[in-house]
Amino acid sequence: MEENDIYEDYIDNEHVEIRKRINSIYPNLEPFKVVENTSIVKYKDGTFDYLYGPLSRFEIYLSDHKEPHWLYVTYGYSTLFANDPNNENYQTELVFRLKKNEDTPPSWPLMFMANFGFFMINNNYLLCPGVNFPYNKPINPDSDSELCNVYCELDPELGTIDDKEDNCHIMMVNLVALTNDEIKAIQQWNGQLFLEAMLDYVPLFITDLNRESLMKNEEFVKIWKKGVEELGSTTEQIYADEEDFRYGEINTGPFIEINKNIFETIKNLMKSRLLKNKPLTIYIGDNNYLILDTGNFKFEKKSKMSSLTMPIECVEEIISYSGDEKGFIRIKSCPLTLVFKN
Repeated sequence: MEENDIYEDYIDNEHVEIRKRINSIYPNLEPFKVVENTSIVKYKDGTFDYLYGPLSRFEIYLSDHKEPHWLYVTYGYSTLFANDPNNENYQTELVFRLKKNEDTPPSWPLMFMANFGFFMINNNYLLCPGVNFPYNKPINPDSDSELCNVYCELDPELGTIDDKEDNCHIMMVNLVALTNDEIKAIQQWNGQLFLEAMLDYVPLFITDLNRESLMKNEEFVKIWKKGVEELGSTTEQIYADEEDFRYGEINTGPFIEINKNIFETIKNLMKSRLLKNKPLTIYIGDNNYLILDTGNFKFEKKSKMSSLTMPIECVEEIISYSGDEKGFIRIKSCPLTLVFKN
């Protein structure tokens, strides 16, 4: 059998198994619409590609579970690394649920899902639960929605497909749309626990572009605060641009120069990690990172990896600042200097 034949067989198995899973949850439900990826686009450099990248098609279903909504399912991501028929790794397909406000499913989620998957794969990021990505703009570019972030989580209904007989191992990953302050709240707690609590307020992670942030819901905020107090943050690392975060040494000791727009996030993580004796790693650019920890004061600077250990009093003093301060700030409890960029 030719390698291409193996690949085509895998595609067939994948399509059949996904359809089986959908039919087991929605008996006798047929797709409301099927969108084949046949349109060709030409780029400025003269190259060509399919409109939705490596996807073969989308299927869109009308579901009445919990509330009427459109269920979008991709076909194609799980076949990208499937040339080996003995591959035991889980592959991924994407799921997106959108509240039904129209008689026909809108088309913008197709490009949203395709662009998200293409970006993640092209940059060697995993398409798996726990991954989050800041869009920095509404997920529907034609709206003014507050939902500007994506968090990957197993779909509550479709879950994982594991058929060893047909060598089919697929995670059906839901693209959960979140607001900016919800992402910040997750960083201070735990993504999986946050989303589990979220399901009581956003059933099946159905996206409503008009919904308000859960951080404006007093009941939900109580749950979140209790989780942060008991567990702290499981966010072990954060990424910062070189323009927003810089560190080094001056004649009085180490310094940290930080932009106000990222200080609040780092301050909250220091509060929910360092004050609970959990280290925090800050990645700056591609090949540089700083590990923050608590203990006797010590600063070690290396070419790519540095570490700063501070007593609890030093951490408490840092998080007492708002970020609006100007100029050099000498931390009283340790030989550290802060510089805020506004």
